[in-house]
Amino acid sequence: MDTYTIEAEVRTEIGKGFIRRLRAQGLLPGVVYGRDQTNYLLKFPTKILKRLLDKGFSYNLPIELKLNTGTEISTLTVFIKEIQQDPVTEIPYHIDFHAVAPDQKIILPIDIIGKGKPIGIEKGGILQQLAYEFMAEGLVHDMPRRIEVDLTPLDIGDLITVGQLTVPEKIRLIDSEEKVLFQVYAAKKQYIDEEEGEEGEEGEEGVQEEEE
Repeated sequence: MDTYTIEAEVRTEIGKGFIRRLRAQGLLPGVVYGRDQTNYLLKFPTKILKRLLDKGFSYNLPIELKLNTGTEISTLTVFIKEIQQDPVTEIPYHIDFHAVAPDQKIILPIDIIGKGKPIGIEKGGILQQLAYEFMAEGLVHDMPRRIEVDLTPLDIGDLITVGQLTVPEKIRLIDSEEKVLFQVYAAKKQYIDEEEGEEGEEGEEGVQEEEE
């Protein structure tokens, strides 16, 4: 998986007044917590997070957090658990990180990317993507950020489910294998025309039977 690095400092001060002063200095307050480790309050430049968001943030992006405790620099593998943002300006004002150990299994969303043009579209069908991610469990270094799916064989009426995905052997699917990701369905006009055609054929058969 690709990684991104954030350098942060431990903070000991708390309280609304201190938090306001941090934000006025362009710093973002946050916290990092995880299994079998000390929880830390931290701070780092808000612009670093903005840069990450501009690149296309995803909750399955592992981050290398270099944390300066004042006496040493600890390096942690973390994921963003929550970002609190101003509802109007969308400027972040607090962040939670979840630290994971190399031997710790985690549950993460994996993005789904469709590739190719389904053959059903050439016949007037419409492609619909019903889900953009699925949940899976595994070690950090085994978890892909995204899975690409070949859509070209899909004809009208065909679909792709989670169970049809090719995923690494070391990860376990959490979502139901029946969960539908993509489907190609007939356009409404085409569906109506087909129905009318069937009704017409039935009508002709009825006339023939009466004539007989």
